Amino acid sequence: MSYLSRSLAFNVLALLVLVSTLWPGGLLAQEPLEGQQKLAETQESRRSQYYLRLGTEDALQFYVHVWGQVGKPGLYLVSDGTDVIGLLSLAGGPTEDAKLQKITLVRTVAGRKGTIAVDLKHYTDSGDYSNIPILEPGDTVVVPSTFWHKVLRFGSILSVTALIANVIVYATR
Repeated sequence: MSYLSRSLAFNVLALLVLVSTLWPGGLLAQEPLEGQQKLAETQESRRSQYYLRLGTEDALQFYVHVWGQVGKPGLYLVSDGTDVIGLLSLAGGPTEDAKLQKITLVRTVAGRKGTIAVDLKHYTDSGDYSNIPILEPGDTVVVPSTFWHKVLRFGSILSVTALIANVIVYATR
């Protein structure tokens, strides 16, 4: 195999890695299987459960998810009345790579799924709290990354791919 054909093969490999990383759902995204749908239905029925915390103040609590560019993404048990800002604070706050203008709240109400766009940049700039939603059981808050974070991620993937290609080329000489 000549150097030119190896170089072409590595470029194609790098392109595939890039596309599968940045493409929504990846290249291998599939429709949910029947078992996965049953699992989702079971999880949906559990989602609406509230928990009662007894103590100095009785408080209803429920689980919500936070994903993406926050300090500690995961599943959180929050009190009734918690808003998106409170959840992000529990999760360690947004990272410096968080795109605060495009936060998405994913919610299922009475079997209907929908999303709510949340612009925390507007809140931090103006102090206008009117568009900050209160969380409900089973909500998922997704904090996306900025364009520059994606560019840096692409650059790191490209540099690692180039490094591996160089090692293979020099090892085969």
